[in-house]
Order: sequence, then C-alpha cells, then structure tokens
Amino acid sequence: MNLVSRYDRCLKITSLFILIPSYNVELYLQILFIFQTIISIIHWNNYKPGRIQKLDRFLSCIIFLIHIKKIKNIDEIIYLLLCLIIFKLRVGYREKWLINHKKRYIIPHSLFRFLSYCFIMKCNNKELKIEITLLYWFLIYLFAKY
Repeated sequence: MNLVSRYDRCLKITSLFILIPSYNVELYLQILFIFQTIISIIHWNNYKPGRIQKLDRFLSCIIFLIHIKKIKNIDEIIYLLLCLIIFKLRVGYREKWLINHKKRYIIPHSLFRFLSYCFIMKCNNKELKIEITLLYWFLIYLFAKY
C-alpha cells in the first residue's frame, strides 16, 4: 500500500487551483489547464519520478511559454521573475519534508504555484481575488498540518 505524504496530498489537492485561470480564455488554453490539472493530481497522488512527473513539468513549461508571449507590463515581468527564483529555490524541499516533516518545507513549492497563478491571471487580464488567495493558503496550512 502506497501512503501519500502530507506534502504530496497538499499539492494534489491544491492542483485544483490550476483550473481557475482556465475560465474565459481561449479554448486551447482551457484544454491545457484541464489536462495539466489532471496530470498534476495523478502525479502528486502517487509521487515518483518518471513519465507522469516529466509530463507534468512539460505541460507547466508549455503554459509558461504561452504566457511569456502575452507579457504586456511590468507586473507580469515581476511575477515571472519571482516564479523563476522560487522555482529554483524549491528544489529538494520534498525530500527535506519526508525526513523531518517540518511544515515550512511546503512553502516554496506552494509559493511557486501561487506566483505562477498570479502571473497567468495577470497575463490574461484577470483580477486576483483575495478570497481565492485566502482559500489557497488555508488549504496549504490545513493539508500540511493534518
């Protein structure tokens, strides 16, 4: 029986937030966001390096590249740069979590996802909602704790 760690469960549940930017965008982006969400949930449900993980990363890169082409202002550039910095810094935190179960290790990957969400929403001229932000971080806290 494969037990899902709190880290993986937290990222699996919050993968649903990938769907939020899919509202009211081009059809091909909607399809990409839906596919990305499904693959991300599958990946974090049974974490192991391999094809699903590579597909998850590939889809993320495609979505990022599409949105880099949509950049129109400095806000979007700042979000993109923050995403890239946090992405680089978050490497190895899952392994640290599995060793000593400190909640702080969930923050880098969750922050990368949140900044990616902000970047994509801004590139699609969508408003960032405080309610969604609060719900996201509440779920991170809840699923990382229990």
